[in-house]
Amino acid sequence: FAQNLAGWIGNLLVPELNREMPARFHIGDNVISKIAMTNSEGTLAIGDRGTVISAPAGDTVIRCRFVNIASIQIPAEGAEHEQLAGGYGIGDVVFSKIDLTDSDGTVTIGERGTVVGSAADDRTKILCRFAQHAWASILP
Repeated sequence: FAQNLAGWIGNLLVPELNREMPARFHIGDNVISKIAMTNSEGTLAIGDRGTVISAPAGDTVIRCRFVNIASIQIPAEGAEHEQLAGGYGIGDVVFSKIDLTDSDGTVTIGERGTVVGSAADDRTKILCRFAQHAWASILP
């Protein structure tokens, strides 16, 4: 049976595979535009920084919000993930090396968190979410 199954998979399914990977963008991802275009809402320039607001699974387009344009649909290859300070990416798991207490919560040394973006006030910092602190701005 296993030999027949392997032959069936090899003969029928492999030629039908699509090698193209789906776009790896998610709602909330920070992106940099690699293309320039204009629509009725504004102009997008190469290098503009934006946020993904819609990324249908398996689709080749994403919808983003940029500073000069509230909503524009662009090809997925027309954007790249923003490189965050320290080489971190959105969704990376991090462990705090500091204790932090402020009006937004607390973080303790060794606590596990997730990178959620760049700090808005300081591009040398990353924004992380921890269990007791939703938006900790930390140096990488």
